[in-house]
Amino acid sequence: MQQEKNAAELKKEFTRQLEQVQQDWEEWKVRDRKRIETLARQYEESEIQLHVKRELARLPLVEDAPLILDARHLHRHSFPGWQPPTLQGANLSEYDFSHRFLGQADLRNAQLKRANFYMADLSGACLAGANLSGAYLAGANLSGADLRDATLTGANLLVTDLQGAVLIGANLLGVRNLTAQQLDTTIYDATTQLDVEEEGTDPRLHSIQPVVPSPSSTPEVAEQPPFVPTENPAPVDNTSFAASQEV
Repeated sequence: MQQEKNAAELKKEFTRQLEQVQQDWEEWKVRDRKRIETLARQYEESEIQLHVKRELARLPLVEDAPLILDARHLHRHSFPGWQPPTLQGANLSEYDFSHRFLGQADLRNAQLKRANFYMADLSGACLAGANLSGAYLAGANLSGADLRDATLTGANLLVTDLQGAVLIGANLLGVRNLTAQQLDTTIYDATTQLDVEEEGTDPRLHSIQPVVPSPSSTPEVAEQPPFVPTENPAPVDNTSFAASQEV
């Protein structure tokens, strides 16, 4: 009887220890999975940061780019074999891009708050959804840039080239030094939020409505009925005509 009792206690203890080992194993697997996920995330972030640093390091100066003649943009620059930088979603707030060439760069959803783009070339760049709040864009070339749904509140657009820039859905409330002449060269619609105060215009505009041409005011000319000759025209009296010729 004592042996059976001891065997039962040993079995019970063994079962308890086995369950504890299994529980510890499951907890270790959870901790290990979280550790692996953390390491993978850190590795991905470090790779992104390294990629951003490489892309920024290879940005040339605008002054080093040869000028090419263009019917629309006489100051357009070009680099042979240029590969536009991919900086989608990067956090580049307060970064100094002054005098840098970023033609056709991918800056979608990038954080560019208070970034310095003085005299930078962003022609043809994709800035859709980017945050350019407070950015300094004086003298920058944004011709042909895609700024759909971008935020430019408080940005400085002094003599910024906006020829052909797409501003559909963009937020330009509070922008500085934006003129009507600049705006006329852009592509925008009713979703574009503006806060432009033109000379002699009051109140200030908060959205732009597309211009719809009014119907022509030229009066309609009544259509003349077509000429239809009669079947039996009246005979012409030539007596008076002959008498006048004899006189």
